[in-house]
Amino acid sequence: MARKVAGVLTCALLVVLGWSALLFGAEATPGGADGAVAPAELAQRALREARRFADVTYEWDGALRQGVAYLWGGRMSVDEYLDAVAAGKAPGVEAGVDASALVVQAYRAADPSIRFTAVVQGERQLLPDATSDSLYRFNIRAISVEELRPGDLIFFKSESGGVAGVAIFERREGPNIHYIVASPNAGKVVRTFNNVHNSYWQTRFLAAGQVLVSSR
Repeated sequence: MARKVAGVLTCALLVVLGWSALLFGAEATPGGADGAVAPAELAQRALREARRFADVTYEWDGALRQGVAYLWGGRMSVDEYLDAVAAGKAPGVEAGVDASALVVQAYRAADPSIRFTAVVQGERQLLPDATSDSLYRFNIRAISVEELRPGDLIFFKSESGGVAGVAIFERREGPNIHYIVASPNAGKVVRTFNNVHNSYWQTRFLAAGQVLVSSR
């Protein structure tokens, strides 16, 4: 019951944050963020948890699957996901995570006290959850791609220029940027990469950022 109530409250939060993005400007811009940059060790712990989302294996419908399923609005931790699937919840339909949930859950596993800044009805609040847009607007220090550390964030933009999603940076190998993301195309959390010279990266990369830590 507690888990169900938490899910309802999270959904309500997402609706409010979505409306706040409409009310306070459609074009997302980073800035006005508070808090200290997450230490490298904290970012590393978040990356380790993100890898769990991509690497976890489980059985569903008689087949072995890997990676937590993608579900728009899904906010589960890895353990909550495994429990849900074991209870018969369908991956990607009743159980899963989206891009922002992967980041939030990874950083909450690394630091359970972490809170994220959001603007709700014109006022700043510290909340245990965040959308991709609010992560970008209020919860990062913008950096160059060259400054990315393992566990930092990469943001992608939609065709209209808004925030389309967020990923967790893993490593760089030459021109290839490796990251972990809850991918709607793949239908699950995956480890993947983009070459900084390819058309997708050049047209869809929005920003890189280091998480700002706020606690209460």
